[in-house]
Amino acid sequence: MSTKRRNKRLAALPSVGADASDAVKLGLRLRNEASLTGRCSCGGAVGAPVEIAPGIFKATIHHEADCPAISPELERAARRGELR
Repeated sequence: MSTKRRNKRLAALPSVGADASDAVKLGLRLRNEASLTGRCSCGGAVGAPVEIAPGIFKATIHHEADCPAISPELERAARRGELR
């Protein structure tokens, strides 16, 4: 029997409906991929994780200024309730 302990992760990622704009779909896809892999196609990388509660960590990804993953259109879509 193995005594090796494995780290487990849980990610809660938003999704969009089929009626979302192409800009929102692209931005959210890139953002979700970066959240899962720690790297964005723009070259952005995850910073050092910060423990916000016992065993729960939050990390920030630093994207390039023109990256669709940080487009203001995503914030507008979230305010309109288009992200789930």
